Amino acid sequence: MTDQPTVAEATTQPAVAPAFDAERRATELAILDALREVVDPEIGMNVVELALIKQIIVARPSRR
Repeated sequence: MTDQPTVAEATTQPAVAPAFDAERRATELAILDALREVVDPEIGMNVVELALIKQIIVARPSRR
């Protein structure tokens, strides 16, 4: 016996791929555009060009 899944086990497990959310991506791009207005006063470049923004996390709206 091996630790590898059988053909039946491998086919029953769905592959989970991240879904592309166009609205979320548009929001991220709008945030980046707004952050381009923030300029480092010592260097004179915006924080996006300086690569100071590493990640944008957009929270999902709560359902109430």
